[in-house]
Amino acid sequence: MSFFKDCMNGICEVASRYDYDILICMVEEDVLSQLQRLEANRKVDGMILSRALENSRTQKYLKSCQVPFVVIGPCKDREIPSVDNENQRASEEMTSIMLMKGSRKLALLGGAKNYSVTKS
Repeated sequence: MSFFKDCMNGICEVASRYDYDILICMVEEDVLSQLQRLEANRKVDGMILSRALENSRTQKYLKSCQVPFVVIGPCKDREIPSVDNENQRASEEMTSIMLMKGSRKLALLGGAKNYSVTKS
């Protein structure tokens, strides 16, 4: 199962327990118009951002208008709540396993360079 699917299942399960509905929006990082509409029309009580980005315009915008939000992934800004797993420890463990199995030429295939998880 994918990480994102597991996260969404958990979010939906807990939200349902508290009688909240989930609205999923696909937003490009540099396009804030959809978030601005949601905030201006008070259509949501809070937001969950599915990835932490370095120097995120979205995070800066949500902080400035004081919309409650949380980020999935590592976030350097201590004022922003985030939920993360132990990516670095998991990477160390996977590397150790590969080395014990005799692999010597390893490569890391990561996401975009501005994703916080890629940097960590």
